[in-house]
Amino acid sequence: MKTMITRISAVAIAMVVLGAMGLVGCGNNSADNATTADVPTSVEVKTVVVTQIETKDDSADKAKKKQEAISKAKAKKIALKDAADKYRIKNADVYGFQIEKDPEDGQWEIEFKAKKNGLVYDYDYDIAIKNGEILKGDEERDDD
Repeated sequence: MKTMITRISAVAIAMVVLGAMGLVGCGNNSADNATTADVPTSVEVKTVVVTQIETKDDSADKAKKKQEAISKAKAKKIALKDAADKYRIKNADVYGFQIEKDPEDGQWEIEFKAKKNGLVYDYDYDIAIKNGEILKGDEERDDD
């Protein structure tokens, strides 16, 4: 944990206060000016301490957050939107949705089927976990 402490100097405050008090006594001697009895003879000086605490995340937590920046739900949305735009399928026609993390490269692997024009098609996507980039996305006619 990193701590930064800033102190305001009591001497600086005292100088400002005493300087202001000295200005009260300046000027001509008219009755409108302050007299010596009006000037305080003691000044209470306080020291102010401002503390700011910064915490840093454990590096393992940061690495995990960075690695899994894209959730399963977000990866699913990305794949469905791309398939709708590129292959003109409707979300209502999608079924058999599967998503898992590839054990080798750690990316999201997404597979699903959709009916289009009376035929069944298979869709296969790889989505980068760290940024949601589509690494692979294709459509194949299901011959089964």
